[in-house]
Amino acid sequence: MKLLSDIFTDIGGKFITEPQILSQKIQQIKAFVFDWDGVFNDGSKNEQGSSNFNEVDSMGINLLRFGWWLKNGSIPKTFIISGEKNGLSFKLAQREHYDACYFKILNKIEALERFMKQHGLQPHEIAFFFDDALDLSIAKVCGVRIMVRHGGNVLFEKYVIDNQYADYVTGSLGGQYAVREGAELLLGLNDQHDEAITKRLEFRPHYEQYLSQRQQGGILVKTDQQGIDQLERGEVGMADDGLLQIGHADGLGRREQGQLFDLLTGGQQVALIGVAHEVDGIRQRLEAETLEACAHPAWEELGLRMV
Repeated sequence: MKLLSDIFTDIGGKFITEPQILSQKIQQIKAFVFDWDGVFNDGSKNEQGSSNFNEVDSMGINLLRFGWWLKNGSIPKTFIISGEKNGLSFKLAQREHYDACYFKILNKIEALERFMKQHGLQPHEIAFFFDDALDLSIAKVCGVRIMVRHGGNVLFEKYVIDNQYADYVTGSLGGQYAVREGAELLLGLNDQHDEAITKRLEFRPHYEQYLSQRQQGGILVKTDQQGIDQLERGEVGMADDGLLQIGHADGLGRREQGQLFDLLTGGQQVALIGVAHEVDGIRQRLEAETLEACAHPAWEELGLRMV
């Protein structure tokens, strides 16, 4: 019988970490983190400045989460972190009920640290799919690192390998099912691939139970490092799902406070990062309108959901 490692090396995959050691590291994983550009796609942009994904990769992630659920009894945390704003990343994260979707993050390790703190995770419990220089602050510390190959960045790939910032480099290119390749590798090394496929085929009871839990979970979070002040210029606005995009900012203008107030009074959850000093002001405004803060789910943490 062909070794699992041979199956992947035959398609061009490179094991930087020995498969046996990588398999041991995988046992610790509780969360999956994905870069977007160059991982789900080849990095090309459309006229709106967004980039695509494919359903093959999406199914790979779903099977990966299902396999972990089968083994551990809980759905692993999943989030996307991107240096740019990509509308389709929001749609995928919302549809698949990922836990977070960060965008315009210039120093990605800061977003990872927030996510780990929020969910009680440690770096060795994170598996990270990445492709380029902006991702190395996370790749340097994570437990499992899957680097998506490009073909043109040969010196960068050498740098990553020489510094041991990756455990595996995909044979597939970004946008050509590299995410699916990495997902199947992790499932295979965790001895979960065939079971996940079989139980997905059967659907009941296991996949039905998993799907029910998956659909109940996930709070889509979008953060913009350039700040909420960009709302005035139309550069950042309301997402399709109604979540206000709020990021690092010097302060909230009257229009932004009005938008936030309207959402909160409707019980809408709002994602905030870096603007904790504004919480008291928003609370006072709510109280001035004789609204009880406890009546709104968005006030669960410090009056707003902080990420």
